[in-house]
Amino acid sequence: MVQEEGGDLIAYTFLEFVLIAINQIENNPKIFERYRSNFRKCNLNKFPYKILFKVKNDEVVIFAIFHHKRTSKTYLKRKL
Repeated sequence: MVQEEGGDLIAYTFLEFVLIAINQIENNPKIFERYRSNFRKCNLNKFPYKILFKVKNDEVVIFAIFHHKRTSKTYLKRKL
C-alpha cells in the first residue's frame, strides 16, 4: 500500500500549501494580482492550482481553488 501512503502524503502537503496561501491572503490580500474585474488570485507553491478570491468590506471571500488548466468562467459567475 505504498501508493496509498504516497497519496495521503501528497494530499496533506497540498492541504498545507492551501492553508499557508489562505493565511497569506488573509494577512495581506491586496498584494495578490488582480484577476479579471474585482477578483484576485493566489497561485499555490509547488502545485498547479490557484485560489480565486474577492475582498469585500474588508473581508476575504474565497470563490474557488482550481487547477490552472481549468477555466475560471464557472467560478466568476458565482454570487456571494
